Amino acid sequence: MSARGSGESGQDCLSRKIAEITREKRGDPDWPEDRIIAAAASMCGVSKEQHVCLKCGGIKEHFVDKQEMPYPQDTMLMNAQIQIVEQFGQWSKQKAQYLELNPFEAEGVKCGNCIFFNQDNTCKIVMGEILPVAFCKFWIIPEQLLEGNMQVEIPEL
Repeated sequence: MSARGSGESGQDCLSRKIAEITREKRGDPDWPEDRIIAAAASMCGVSKEQHVCLKCGGIKEHFVDKQEMPYPQDTMLMNAQIQIVEQFGQWSKQKAQYLELNPFEAEGVKCGNCIFFNQDNTCKIVMGEILPVAFCKFWIIPEQLLEGNMQVEIPEL
């Protein structure tokens, strides 16, 4: 059962519970800071995860709301891409199969919704200027940003 108040975000709950537990357990050697934080996180339904932090603009470890976390497969793909870029550098647009003409834009599949997209029209994993309406083969988009089902008619060649 979550300790969240009505409409309270996971982050707000976490801050509130850390303060409450800290006051309650002040001076107790069995309750070091890391145990307080872990207990509060568990109560509020958040967990510490490495992810692309849109607010920080980088790969960070933060507490994230479990309800807003991507599928485990998306997390694994994201971590793999991060490791590839850290070791070899960003992908070229050609290798990423970056396309500005996007048949999936109406369904929400576009760079502007991708977890790798930066607000300055760059990408964490693909080189160069990136249009928010474009897409590439590496997209990872939170499910709540996708519209309907993604069916597109592919013309015969």
